[in-house]
Amino acid sequence: MSAPQYQAELAEDQILQIQAERAADQILFQLQRQKATEPQRKQAAAAQLEHDKVRFAEICRRNSISECEANFNLWRSTKSISGLAPASQSEQDRYSQEAVEQRNEFLLNADTETLRTLAREEGAANRQAALQTEADSQLAAAQERDSRFGFPRLPDTWQGQKLDATFVKNCSVEIQKLLQKRFGSAQLTARLQGRG
Repeated sequence: MSAPQYQAELAEDQILQIQAERAADQILFQLQRQKATEPQRKQAAAAQLEHDKVRFAEICRRNSISECEANFNLWRSTKSISGLAPASQSEQDRYSQEAVEQRNEFLLNADTETLRTLAREEGAANRQAALQTEADSQLAAAQERDSRFGFPRLPDTWQGQKLDATFVKNCSVEIQKLLQKRFGSAQLTARLQGRG
């Protein structure tokens, strides 16, 4: 081997040795850094786990999903509730009991103005629910009555205009009476309410 070839191989060996030492230094640095930051990473992971458990418990109660470990792990990996097992009857009962206890605790600690506001809101919601129930029963009775007469299906358009709730509200009394006579009051009421 000639002197220039020997020197070239020696230089190449030195470059490889320097590169290997640098790679070893980088790996050693990364290992030291990982070891130094391990307590913080473990603490952050534990905090994230606790946060996820709290969020998952809320999601389970809101969506009647089982709080089992398999559901938790699947939710944690996908952040989706699709495909999760539903809550058992005992879990649903527990969720309901917890909700009642939370509500009672809130009411016991609420000030007078908050209680008055809640009472007004609940009263309004109950009145609205009663009105909706009454409207539903009246519509069902009208549909039953109209079914005996065999009215044809209400069309989607009338004289080139879309026959929707807006049309029914704004058309003349004569057209409303004509539509009612041809198609029955139940279909017209349902269309007016956006149901059909």
